[in-house]
Amino acid sequence: MKLFIISTPSQAFFLSQTLEVTSNSVLILTVKSKKEANKILYYLEGLHWKEINIWLVPYADDKVVYYKLFLLRIRIITLKFKFPTFSKIYFGSYANIIHLSVIAAYEPKTKLILLYDGLQMVSVNHFRNRLSTENNKKFPRAYKLLGFKEPKIKKLTYSSPLKLIAEGEDKIEIIKRRINPKRQIIDEDIIYFIGQPLPEIGVISSEYYIATLKKLKYTYSKKIIYFPHPREGDNLIREISKIFEIKIPETIFEEYFLNLQTIPCEVISFYSSVLVNLVFLNAPSKITSVGIPENEIRGARFIRITSTTYEYFNQISNGDFQVINPKNL
Repeated sequence: MKLFIISTPSQAFFLSQTLEVTSNSVLILTVKSKKEANKILYYLEGLHWKEINIWLVPYADDKVVYYKLFLLRIRIITLKFKFPTFSKIYFGSYANIIHLSVIAAYEPKTKLILLYDGLQMVSVNHFRNRLSTENNKKFPRAYKLLGFKEPKIKKLTYSSPLKLIAEGEDKIEIIKRRINPKRQIIDEDIIYFIGQPLPEIGVISSEYYIATLKKLKYTYSKKIIYFPHPREGDNLIREISKIFEIKIPETIFEEYFLNLQTIPCEVISFYSSVLVNLVFLNAPSKITSVGIPENEIRGARFIRITSTTYEYFNQISNGDFQVINPKNL
């Protein structure tokens, strides 16, 4: 029997697009609300699960955070009692403490498989190859006090469509998506730009972000439609709306894109996961990543993250996928 642990609609969407066998498996959703759970189940509910469990995790400012953490600890103990073993555990996030705690309850006998979720896989692969073959994420004090165990993860399998290099005992399982029968028409006069909350999380300044978007507008003669990230602030979106038309789809972008009859000739972003996700989905549109100069990035941590991503982008660049220098705009 297998266990699947999912925390985002994106993880669920890509699982639904692959040929992974989920029949008669246990599914656990680690979410902050029933609304989030419903968004995930939209993609997964019809996959013939043996059992579906919804585990509510606390918000950062939740007044009953310790109570919810205590319930989660009990849920892990109960899961282990009900299902003493799983042959495989497929999990969505290498950084999710609840996912890691469940893994800790079952290793080392269970095969651990990281589900595809865009660029997370690239950064995890880089981290494990360069620094350690073990998970070294340290749990917060509250989790330790309640008995949450930190896993070793000495062996990890990546369920990935991306061309990665696994070192040590890690392995890659290449996955292929189902063929989309819909034939799409390319509009040569439309470009999509995928937004990221880079100023909000402190990677670059809002001034540089806006200035680069303006450069793109004046470089391209085509109409550019901007798709904001959910974490982008209202003030920034108002400024961007003066440059580009704003569009907010009701579903995750990848699903929205697949359902379009007419698609843009090009999709541009800085280093959004959407770019590699569209490669996985065999999108006919040209894919373009806008590089960020190191001197514009705030802090050594963000420099490491972005350099790893752009290094990978340059490795996979070809006629349909390119990284451009913003100085050339």
